[in-house]
Amino acid sequence: MKKILFVLLITACFVVLLQQWKPLAEKVQEKEGPAEKPFEEISQLLEQDYKIITVSFPKKSDPSKQIQKALNLAKNSKIPIKVIIPEGSYTLKKALHIYSNTWLYTSPNTVFRKANTHKEIMLLNGDFKVSYKGYDGNSNIIVDGGIWDAAGKDKVWTPSVFGFAHGQNILIQNTVIKNIVGGHAIDSAGNKDVIIKNNKFLGFYGAGDNSYIEAIQIDGMISEKAFRRFGTVDFTVTKNIRIEDNYFGNSHVKGMKPWGVGVGSHSTALANPYSNIQILNNTFEGMTYAAVRGHNWENTLVKGNRFIDCAMGVRIDKFGSYYTVDGKHHITNGKFITSQFKVESNVFIETDKKYK
Repeated sequence: MKKILFVLLITACFVVLLQQWKPLAEKVQEKEGPAEKPFEEISQLLEQDYKIITVSFPKKSDPSKQIQKALNLAKNSKIPIKVIIPEGSYTLKKALHIYSNTWLYTSPNTVFRKANTHKEIMLLNGDFKVSYKGYDGNSNIIVDGGIWDAAGKDKVWTPSVFGFAHGQNILIQNTVIKNIVGGHAIDSAGNKDVIIKNNKFLGFYGAGDNSYIEAIQIDGMISEKAFRRFGTVDFTVTKNIRIEDNYFGNSHVKGMKPWGVGVGSHSTALANPYSNIQILNNTFEGMTYAAVRGHNWENTLVKGNRFIDCAMGVRIDKFGSYYTVDGKHHITNGKFITSQFKVESNVFIETDKKYK
């Protein structure tokens, strides 16, 4: 009997130790490098039941107003909505605002072009000057399809095409974003769980010191200068972002060139790095600064990409300036975090091709 009790006691102790060891093992595994599997909650967005809203465009109507009316329905909807825009060409006079639990769907051939009087971001996940915090802004959003033309071929400054901040669970796929002067294609300023896949980023012009500007900027709410449209400067930074199967290059419209940086950052917050960054199976062609610029990044995987005739393939910054919160929001210099940075299975092709 004593023998049986002893065996049971040993078994119970082993089970307890196993339970304690398991989460510890999981933490150790997390530190080994970024996970390559898709973010599950984002994948589930495609499987939800949506209320279908097909936008109509009466004769002489303003496309911006018609699309915005449909997007506004998400504010009071008890179920997610899918806004479908019929194939066509639409001139946008105002920024479009997308809200939580919305799938904006259009044909890959549909064109959205900025009007000459349109000086704002083309699509953003919130209303101007609202004080969203953390990752509690508009979330669970899909942007699917469309040719988004910033119409900057005449070298008139254009801000970012997509501006997202303070959100989570965001999927951007099957779009073409092109012809931008001085801004970004996508500005991710303090978002969590983001997938950007199967898009094309074409045509950029940056005069003077703007050659470092990114097609996809991994950013944070670390300064009023970082993202001025809405949200709180609370040092929320982008983390858990996967960028895969995209093409970065030139639109071949007169005056446009390839991007300076395909994916990167150029500002950061003290002791608050961007983390879990996955850059997989993309093609970068002709980037004039660096295809990928790691700037205070940790837990990063750059794998399976093709770098064609880029000034630099992957640049990892070790030192630079930070934003700090000290009542006056100063900038100071220091050493960046560059831990767990994997660059593997990429192809680097130098063609001596010149872009003018």
